[in-house]
Amino acid sequence: MSIIKTLLAITLCLLFALPALAQPGGGQGVGPGPGQGPGGGMGPGQGPGMGPGGGRGPMMYNPQTVTTIKGVVESPGPQMGRMQHVSWVVKTDKDKVTVHLGPAWYVNQQQFSLKPGDTVEVTGSMVERAGGSFLVAKEVKAGGKTLKLRDDQGLPVWRGQGRQQSR
Repeated sequence: MSIIKTLLAITLCLLFALPALAQPGGGQGVGPGPGQGPGGGMGPGQGPGMGPGGGRGPMMYNPQTVTTIKGVVESPGPQMGRMQHVSWVVKTDKDKVTVHLGPAWYVNQQQFSLKPGDTVEVTGSMVERAGGSFLVAKEVKAGGKTLKLRDDQGLPVWRGQGRQQSR
């Protein structure tokens, strides 16, 4: 009888744990290594693991799809994952592109800000998802300043930094 109870308990544990394990995406950690975030971080159904910190890191960034767009900042983009992430919708001469930069704490720390109407040049990896496409930014140029976000492989430059640490 105790074997049956044990098997029943294990089965119940698995039934409750499997839906949680089956959720897409990773964590929102900001530590080094995989699962780093939106940028790290970021795509619909992903946990930015962004690494747009959000566990997505280089897993979403594909050096084979790197492109550069030029356009005008139109509006803030959608939030992805649990951490505050900076994204903007950029209107190019052809269409509108959602551009994911990285965690707000890092972008703010670099004293780099954008607002609607700003002209930008963004280099990054174009990512295709069921919900559409977006650009994971490697570098953003605006107003004579350049914001470096990722290396050539897509690894976030903020990896290993904490939210309170200074650069």
